[in-house]
Amino acid sequence: MTETEINQIGPERNRTLTEETPDMMGNRNHAWQLARTPPEGWPTDGDFSWTEGDIPEPGPGQAVGETLLLSLDPYQWNRRRNGTEQPGEVCHGRTVSRIISSKHTTFREGDIIFNTQGWQQYGL
Repeated sequence: MTETEINQIGPERNRTLTEETPDMMGNRNHAWQLARTPPEGWPTDGDFSWTEGDIPEPGPGQAVGETLLLSLDPYQWNRRRNGTEQPGEVCHGRTVSRIISSKHTTFREGDIIFNTQGWQQYGL
Protein backbone atom coordinates (compact mmCIF):
# COMPACT_ATOMS: atom_id res chain seq x y z
CA MET A 1 0.00 0.00 0.00
CA THR A 2 1.43 3.37 -0.96
CA GLU A 3 1.47 6.50 1.20
CA THR A 4 -1.14 8.03 -1.13
CA GLU A 5 -3.45 5.02 -0.66
CA ILE A 6 -3.05 5.23 3.12
CA ASN A 7 -3.89 8.93 3.09
CA GLN A 8 -7.02 8.10 1.09
CA ILE A 9 -8.06 5.64 3.84
CA GLY A 10 -7.99 8.35 6.49
CA PRO A 11 -7.73 11.82 4.92
CA GLU A 12 -9.44 13.38 7.95
CA ARG A 13 -6.37 12.52 9.99
CA ASN A 14 -4.10 14.44 7.61
CA ARG A 15 -1.13 12.26 8.58
CA THR A 16 1.25 9.96 6.81
CA LEU A 17 3.16 6.91 8.00
CA THR A 18 6.36 8.91 8.06
CA GLU A 19 5.08 11.34 10.71
CA GLU A 20 5.54 10.70 14.41
CA THR A 21 3.05 8.51 16.25
CA PRO A 22 0.60 10.15 18.68
CA ASP A 23 1.72 11.16 22.16
CA MET A 24 0.26 8.20 24.02
CA MET A 25 0.18 10.10 27.33
CA GLY A 26 -2.05 12.87 25.93
CA ASN A 27 -4.55 10.68 24.06
CA ARG A 28 -7.39 8.58 25.40
CA ASN A 29 -8.93 5.41 24.05
CA HIS A 30 -12.59 5.81 23.08
CA ALA A 31 -14.75 2.70 22.70
CA TRP A 32 -18.29 1.42 22.35
CA GLN A 33 -19.13 -1.37 24.78
CA LEU A 34 -22.11 -3.67 24.90
CA ALA A 35 -24.37 -2.28 27.65
CA ARG A 36 -26.78 -5.24 27.83
CA THR A 37 -27.67 -8.43 26.03
CA PRO A 38 -30.06 -7.02 23.43
CA PRO A 39 -33.65 -8.20 23.25
CA GLU A 40 -35.27 -9.05 19.92
CA GLY A 41 -35.54 -6.36 17.27
CA TRP A 42 -33.34 -3.59 16.00
CA PRO A 43 -30.48 -2.04 18.04
CA THR A 44 -31.37 0.83 20.36
CA ASP A 45 -29.33 3.40 22.27
CA GLY A 46 -29.69 1.28 25.42
CA ASP A 47 -27.72 -1.57 23.87
CA PHE A 48 -24.41 0.34 23.82
CA SER A 49 -22.34 2.55 26.11
CA TRP A 50 -19.56 5.01 25.17
CA THR A 51 -16.42 4.73 27.27
CA GLU A 52 -13.10 6.48 27.58
CA GLY A 53 -9.96 5.00 29.07
CA ASP A 54 -6.23 4.70 28.79
CA ILE A 55 -4.57 3.60 25.58
CA PRO A 56 -3.34 0.03 26.19
CA GLU A 57 0.37 -0.60 26.62
CA PRO A 58 1.73 -3.56 24.65
CA GLY A 59 3.24 -6.43 26.57
CA PRO A 60 5.77 -8.88 25.14
CA GLY A 61 4.57 -10.17 21.78
CA GLN A 62 1.85 -7.49 21.50
CA ALA A 63 1.30 -4.33 19.48
CA VAL A 64 -1.13 -1.41 19.78
CA GLY A 65 -3.07 -0.42 16.68
CA GLU A 66 -4.97 2.78 15.94
CA THR A 67 -8.22 2.04 14.10
CA LEU A 68 -8.39 3.48 10.59
CA LEU A 69 -11.39 1.48 9.31
CA LEU A 70 -14.05 -0.50 11.19
CA SER A 71 -16.21 -3.13 9.51
CA LEU A 72 -19.83 -3.15 10.71
CA ASP A 73 -21.36 -6.42 9.55
CA PRO A 74 -24.81 -7.98 10.14
CA TYR A 75 -23.34 -11.07 11.88
CA GLN A 76 -22.18 -8.83 14.75
CA TRP A 77 -25.76 -8.24 15.94
CA ASN A 78 -26.30 -11.98 16.35
CA ARG A 79 -23.09 -12.23 18.46
CA ARG A 80 -24.55 -9.66 20.83
CA ARG A 81 -27.96 -11.31 21.11
CA ASN A 82 -26.76 -14.90 21.51
CA GLY A 83 -24.35 -14.07 24.36
CA THR A 84 -21.06 -14.47 22.47
CA GLU A 85 -20.38 -10.87 23.54
CA GLN A 86 -21.02 -10.01 27.18
CA PRO A 87 -22.18 -6.67 28.60
CA GLY A 88 -19.16 -4.50 29.44
CA GLU A 89 -17.02 -5.87 26.60
CA VAL A 90 -15.83 -3.72 23.71
CA CYS A 91 -18.12 -4.49 20.76
CA HIS A 92 -16.62 -6.98 18.32
CA GLY A 93 -15.46 -5.68 14.97
CA ARG A 94 -12.75 -6.26 12.43
CA THR A 95 -10.49 -3.32 11.67
CA VAL A 96 -7.73 -1.97 9.51
CA SER A 97 -5.27 -0.41 11.94
CA ARG A 98 -1.92 1.38 12.01
CA ILE A 99 0.61 0.09 14.56
CA ILE A 100 1.57 2.92 16.93
CA SER A 101 3.57 0.91 19.50
CA SER A 102 4.99 -2.60 19.24
CA LYS A 103 6.76 -5.26 21.28
CA HIS A 104 6.05 -7.86 18.60
CA THR A 105 8.77 -9.34 16.42
CA THR A 106 6.70 -9.10 13.22
CA PHE A 107 4.89 -5.76 13.52
CA ARG A 108 6.65 -2.39 13.52
CA GLU A 109 5.34 1.11 14.19
CA GLY A 110 3.64 2.42 11.07
CA ASP A 111 2.64 -1.01 9.72
CA ILE A 112 -0.94 -1.31 8.48
CA ILE A 113 -2.70 -4.51 9.61
CA PHE A 114 -6.08 -6.24 9.40
CA ASN A 115 -7.16 -7.37 12.85
CA THR A 116 -10.08 -7.70 15.25
CA GLN A 117 -9.71 -4.96 17.85
CA GLY A 118 -13.36 -4.00 18.01
CA TRP A 119 -15.23 -0.72 18.23
CA GLN A 120 -12.42 1.28 19.77
CA GLN A 121 -9.85 3.83 18.74
CA TYR A 122 -6.82 1.86 20.01
CA GLY A 123 -6.51 -1.87 20.69
CA LEU A 124 -4.00 -4.64 21.35
